[in-house]
Amino acid sequence: MELVSKDIINELFNYQLPYIDGNINFWMIRTKKGYFFEEYIENGYVALGWNIIDLNTNVGEIKKDELEIIKKNITEIYGDKRPGQAISKCKKFIYELKIGDIAMILGIQDKSIAFAQIGEYYEEENLSEEEEIDTITKIDREEVEIFSVNCPYKKRRKINVIKIIRYDDLHIKLLKVLSSYQGICNLNNYGKYILDMIYPIYYWREAFSFQMNINTSKPIDLTSITKVMQSVDYYVKNVMDEKELSVMLNLNSKGVISFTSGKRNNDKKYDAKKDEANFRNKSKNSKTVIALVCLYGIISGGQIGNIKVPSPIDLYKQIKTINIEIEKEKVDLELQKKNLESKQLENYDQKLELYNEMKKSGFFDDEVEEYLEQLQQYGANLLMGDSENDK
Repeated sequence: MELVSKDIINELFNYQLPYIDGNINFWMIRTKKGYFFEEYIENGYVALGWNIIDLNTNVGEIKKDELEIIKKNITEIYGDKRPGQAISKCKKFIYELKIGDIAMILGIQDKSIAFAQIGEYYEEENLSEEEEIDTITKIDREEVEIFSVNCPYKKRRKINVIKIIRYDDLHIKLLKVLSSYQGICNLNNYGKYILDMIYPIYYWREAFSFQMNINTSKPIDLTSITKVMQSVDYYVKNVMDEKELSVMLNLNSKGVISFTSGKRNNDKKYDAKKDEANFRNKSKNSKTVIALVCLYGIISGGQIGNIKVPSPIDLYKQIKTINIEIEKEKVDLELQKKNLESKQLENYDQKLELYNEMKKSGFFDDEVEEYLEQLQQYGANLLMGDSENDK
């Protein structure tokens, strides 16, 4: 058995599972045919056109007669045949986007897509409608090269880029939203698929999700896929004590299997504060989270966030003996009597309590080990592990 370092084991036990606020919204934002994509990513912002509309326009509470004047101006200045749509997009960008929302930002077709967290709204005051129209006209006429002009839009939002992927790796469910050519549109109905693209393992709206990437380009072996899913199902229901496990399959070669453990709450009455409190409580010294992270370590080929585990099965076998090490370390500390803080000893007590809870749950049963070895064996046939996007 290959020994795994104590540092890796400690990192595993302290791994912070990503928690996603259940009240955030999801958006798609275009970058004018990709012309502004690099500028947005490098400078940490996104923007929207129609400089004639800004905070001073107050389109959120504008009166009907004033609204008609703005529509007329939009038609005259920009040539929009449906000025009402332009106003609606501006309202979304200024008022409906919230700090913490997640946006899918489209680059040049067949190249890159970014996922970013939305920040605060601001305006670049020195940009006029004339400059905006001049730049956009040159782009539409293909008179300027890609990335050779600066974004002329004054309405802006700061962003924090989370991840950038290739178009080819976009989730199949998200491909159809690309047919919408609006500068901004809501993607709340596609929230799970967006999160699946960003996080290989996470918690959102009362349920855990984790992805298994199938990296083989050969035809998928039915026995292997069946054994893999059978192993995960057994582990989740018998070790994690989660009664519900749902699966979404994209079985292309290459493909992905998306697992959801627990019942996701999509109710409008969802209580985000209560859910977060439950998650924080559940994730603190939790056998459920440790068991999930161990499972994902095998599914991902040993990569858990920034933690690289050389041999997930050997790690599992080693954790089975960790109580002996913890007890020995605690005894050694007590014998040394070097003005120990009570918290140091409490940490060892908590680790032992967690270990005993995991043992009681069946985490270390021989049958569990057999299923995990089966998962690793048949997963190898599918080249199970990280996708290129997660490396």
